[in-house]
Parts: sequence; C-alpha cells; structure tokens
Amino acid sequence: MRNRTFFWYAIEGYTSLDSRSSTLRVPTSRERTGDFSQTFNSAGQLIAIYDPLITRVDPTTGLLVRDAFPGNVIPADRLNRVAGNILAYYPLPTREVSSGAGNLDSTADQTGYAVMDSVKIDHRFSDTGSLSGLYITNRTSRTNGNFWERGQGPNRFADPRDGTLDRSLHLVALNNTWLPANNTVLTLRYGFTRLQDDSMTIDFDPVQLGFSPTFLEAQQIKKFPRGTIAEYEGFGAVDPAPRIWHSWSVNGTLSRLRGRHTLKTGFEFRLLGVQAQSFTGGSGDLHFDRFYTSANPLANGTATSGNALASFLLGYPSGDPGNQSHITVSSPLSPSVKYYGARLGGLRPHCGLFIGRTSRLRAPDVLQHAVHARPPAAAPGRADRRALPRGFRRRAVRGESPLDRR
Repeated sequence: MRNRTFFWYAIEGYTSLDSRSSTLRVPTSRERTGDFSQTFNSAGQLIAIYDPLITRVDPTTGLLVRDAFPGNVIPADRLNRVAGNILAYYPLPTREVSSGAGNLDSTADQTGYAVMDSVKIDHRFSDTGSLSGLYITNRTSRTNGNFWERGQGPNRFADPRDGTLDRSLHLVALNNTWLPANNTVLTLRYGFTRLQDDSMTIDFDPVQLGFSPTFLEAQQIKKFPRGTIAEYEGFGAVDPAPRIWHSWSVNGTLSRLRGRHTLKTGFEFRLLGVQAQSFTGGSGDLHFDRFYTSANPLANGTATSGNALASFLLGYPSGDPGNQSHITVSSPLSPSVKYYGARLGGLRPHCGLFIGRTSRLRAPDVLQHAVHARPPAAAPGRADRRALPRGFRRRAVRGESPLDRR
C-alpha cells in the first residue's frame, strides 16, 4: 500500500441568517367577532356588509338587491366555526385599525446552512493499472421568512410563507485505467448521482379545524389548507413538492495506436431519471372575495360594500368561476430513462468517424386532476351554491355554512 495509495478528505460549510421586515393586513379584534362597524376604505368611508341570504329582486328596478347586517355586525350564530378556528392562528395586529392598509409590522428571519464532504482515493496496482474513487455529499437547508411567528414557531404551519427547502446530494465516481500493452489503453468508468430536493413544512392534522368528513377524505395530504382572503393576509404553509433526481452511467473505451493513427472503440450506458410529485392544492386551495357580502350580488364588492373577510367568516368561498376553491389530486412523475451507446474508429490523424445510437424513453407529464364543481349561475347571491367541491355544497337556503361538518 505504501507509495501506491493516496487519498484526501475535505469538509466545508456555512450558516446564514437574514432578516426582513414587512407590513401585513390581518383581521382586527372587532372583525374576528364579526363586527365591521369600524371597517373603512382608504377614503374613510364605512364598508357595509350585506347578508347573502337576503337576496331578492327589486320590483322597481328589476335588479338583485340585498339587505345590510344591522349595525354592520354579523350575528354570532352566523359565524362559521371553521373560519373561527383558522383565525385563531392569525397574529393580532399592532394597530387596531382596518382601512385597507397594513396594520401588522413584523420581522421575519431566514436561516440556512450547507455542509459538503468530499473524499478521493487513488490506488496504483502496478505501473499499468490504477483505480480511483470519488465521493461527494452536500446537504443544504433554507427556511422561508415567517412573519406570523418570528423564527420557527410551533404554529408556523398556518403562515402562508412557511416552508423549508431541503436538498441532499450524493455523488460517486470510479475510474479504472489499464495498459495491457505499450500502445493500448483501456478505461472503465462508473458514475452515480442522486439529488433529493424537497419543499416541506411541519405536520398538522386538519381535523382540528372542524372541516366536514367529506372534505377531509378528499384531501391528498394532511396539512393546514392554503387560502386567500382578498385584501387580507392569506393562510396555509407551502404545499410539499418532493423531488429526487438521479443518474447512473457506465462507460468504457479501448484506444490503440497504429503508426500515425488512433483506433478507438467503446461503449457508454446512461440511466437518467426523476421521481417527483407536486402536492400543490392537495390539502385544499380556498379563495374568498367580496361577492357574497356586496350590495350588488353580481359585483365583487363596491366602493362602500363587500368585504372578503366577512365572506370568510360566513363560510362562503368565492363564487367567481375563475377563483373557485378546490382540492387538487396529483399523480407521481414516472422516471425518464435514456440510454446511449457509441463506437469511434480512426481514419487518419485528425479525422474520426462516429458510429452510435441514442434512445430515450420520456416520462409522462404529471397528471393533475382538479376537483371542480359546475360553474355558478349569473347571480352569485342565489345560484352559486354549486361552485365548490363535493363536501362544500352550499346550504345557504337553510342558513347553513358550506364549511360546517356534515
């Protein structure tokens, strides 16, 4: 082994901490209880909240109209239980005002680290043969900035910015060289690479939010659902997207010198693939706008009426066909495969002939089937009760919320 085996090892890494600040708009203490008597627009005008269950045709104008909630307060028995459970995870504002502008000043920390190890061994069996091996591993992790709870709080699964990008790389390379004669060189090489690339968040059991069993059964992943509330902060951490990339290759070449010519032949085989699945929308993708609490049932709010948070508290997701709530079901991406073979023959010192074949089996695209119901009718106040997934069928005619447990 002495004077025949050589090796080296190296390790390097870093850690990082970045901070950033932002101003968010979150529900005030009054709004969380259904009291919108102090909710104004940017001009200081009160935003009236209208009852979607009282939608009728005005006999004079022939238009659909609604009645506002008395005192601009939603009765306690009309507040949706699931909405209340979700709001319990929202941070309180630093300023108890609601005028269309941000009311929560917050700072988020982004942390990260990376560690790379590498080792190489080279062994000479004789003057005509040698073998070398290289192994590299690299691990990185990076968190998104969480504004709801600074750092990595226990309830970060509800923050729409929460998520961790974890990556791990493993690489192996072997190289064997043999000289069977003074004019002949034979080489054999092997290589393997595996990269795991995951966007993740912490676990959460959505049963705690009080969703109906039908909705829970339809979820492909069990986590805090994602949602948007127009003009307010949304909710729900990033949806997982695990990916594994890999490659495997073997090749060999035989080179022979004949006078001024070089004859070279060989082979190469490669296997390339990826295993991936996106769970975007797999726990539910909910959207709330101003339609259901607007004075005009056919408009997404007016200058002085309609509030998305009020629609959320009532349990009425958007009836807009382009903004429907849904659960997405995805299928894994199958590995793609490619193999390659080649031969090379010499003609003269500076010219060669390439003879080879390349074949590839391509993977099908990711299949995503969105679970949508039929589009709503023209009047969101009355006829939009089918604009949600199964388990979310609207029960507005009976005064029930679509988010209630069945």
